[in-house]
Amino acid sequence: MTFVFTSDASVTYSGWVADITCSAPCNASNNIILTTSDVTATILSSCDVSDTGWTYYGNGSGDYVFAIDWGTGNNTAKDDAIINIYTGVQASVEATGIPEATYTMNRRWDVDLQGSSLSSPVSVRFYYDPLEKSSIENLASTFASNNGVSVQTFSWFKSDCGSSWNESMVTSTNPGANLIDLTPNATYGTENGITYVEFANVS
Repeated sequence: MTFVFTSDASVTYSGWVADITCSAPCNASNNIILTTSDVTATILSSCDVSDTGWTYYGNGSGDYVFAIDWGTGNNTAKDDAIINIYTGVQASVEATGIPEATYTMNRRWDVDLQGSSLSSPVSVRFYYDPLEKSSIENLASTFASNNGVSVQTFSWFKSDCGSSWNESMVTSTNPGANLIDLTPNATYGTENGITYVEFANVS
C-alpha cells in the first residue's frame, strides 16, 4: 500500500496524519449453511461482497443463511431490514371430497423493512434443501394419484409488500391471499455446497 502526499507549498506545517482502518474481506459465500433453527438477522450480522453487490445475512457466529443484492437507491431499506429465516412446520391441507390440496415447504423467509420502502427492485437468494422441495412434490403427486386429479407445477411465492404470511393461511385451494408468484424470475445455483433459488426484480 502506497500513499503519496503532494503539497502546494503555500503554507508550512509540521506534517499530516492519516487514520486508516482495515477490515477482512467478506468471505460469506464460503460460509453458507442450511440452518436447522430459526434465524433473525440485521445489518449488524451482515457482510457485503463489494465486487458482486450481494449482502449476506448470518446468525452472528460467522455463518450465513440468506442474501440480498440491494441494487441502487435502497440504502435506508438495507439499514432498516430485519431478515427472518423460519424452519417451522410443513403445511399440508387436503380436501378429499373436492378433491384439492395445498402443500408448502417448512422453510421460508421474511424481510421486514420496518416502514422503509424500496426505490428499485432487489434480488434475493434463498437457501434450502432440495429434499424439502421434493417432499411436498411427492405429497402432491400421491394425493393426485389417489384422487384421480392432475398435479399443479411447483411454484415459489411471496406475500404482497406489507403483508405477512404464515402456515395458518394455507387452504386446500391456495397457499394464502395477496401472494405474488416468483417462479418466472427464479434461477438456481449453489454456494458452499448449499442449494439456493435466486429471485430477481423483487419489490
